[in-house]
Amino acid sequence: GVFNAESRNPDAFSESDLWVLNALASQMAVALGRLRSAAAVRARDARFRALIQHTEDIVTVHERGRPFAYQSPSLQRILGYAPEEIEGRNPLEFVHPDDLAIAKAAMVHALKGESFPEAVEFRFRRKDQRWAYLESFASNLSDDPAVKGIVLNSRDITARKSDESRIRRQL
Repeated sequence: GVFNAESRNPDAFSESDLWVLNALASQMAVALGRLRSAAAVRARDARFRALIQHTEDIVTVHERGRPFAYQSPSLQRILGYAPEEIEGRNPLEFVHPDDLAIAKAAMVHALKGESFPEAVEFRFRRKDQRWAYLESFASNLSDDPAVKGIVLNSRDITARKSDESRIRRQL
């Protein structure tokens, strides 16, 4: 931005006028800096939203006492649930009974504040009541003030599991 004050008369501005103009220019520079910073934050947020919306993974955040505090939009595309449909519900109610022990152990591990960098596989009930195989990784970001929870990245591996089963039957 540019701020310009001119006069053809060299004595047009008093010392007080120059002080006011200088103060005004300084305040305008601060305001422009804040506008630029806000624009940069909006651009980063828009980029993050675009990346999250189009990922093939389901990203969920489980806060202490508030499961499914956040779910990425891919949840609906992959499992059929709108994020608000499962917010606050117990994640284990969606897990196949045969996989509950695995899911509970992983959840206890995560709630202790530990990440699990190795994949945990379990079946999760889709909205249409069919089972999807999910492969999940957890990262404990409870101490990160921007997240404050356990981040679960889950990928639908149903097709892979079906292929593996078909190959085993052929052997």
